[in-house]
Amino acid sequence: MSKYEQLCESYRASVERLLHYKSDCFSFAYQFFEGLKKYLEIPEMDIKFHLGNEPDNITKDCTLKEAMLLREDGCYLITFSLTLKASTGSEIVLIPFKFRKIDEGYTIYMLNLRQEFNIQHMQQLVGVYDFIFTELKNFYEQDLFADQGKKIGFLARNFT
Repeated sequence: MSKYEQLCESYRASVERLLHYKSDCFSFAYQFFEGLKKYLEIPEMDIKFHLGNEPDNITKDCTLKEAMLLREDGCYLITFSLTLKASTGSEIVLIPFKFRKIDEGYTIYMLNLRQEFNIQHMQQLVGVYDFIFTELKNFYEQDLFADQGKKIGFLARNFT
């Protein structure tokens, strides 16, 4: 095999590894969100995916696959939102996080909250769901939660 053929073979193997990594990560992300929807008992229309984690993207929803942005560090960035409703209106809470595949598991980094989860089994995702639920619930149960001076680990927009 020539040196050129060796380079081509290395490139082919690299492309296969990347495709396998992307496939595994998409499968994980899909299972993550199916579990989150079930855990929160949230209507399908009240959870959306967004491009990037900028607040301006809150009105631009997309598919899960489109929302998965592969970063240079090998982590996928995903931003999703939950629409929370009250009789007086609603609020969209934008939640960015990143994750990466490591060995036989995944590491999830909840951005803005500085919380990391190591997931070896899908059952461990309940801890992540608990964390998201608890953080949001605690935020909204604080006095004057709407005060802009208070910091939440999520970006929220009021759409009343």
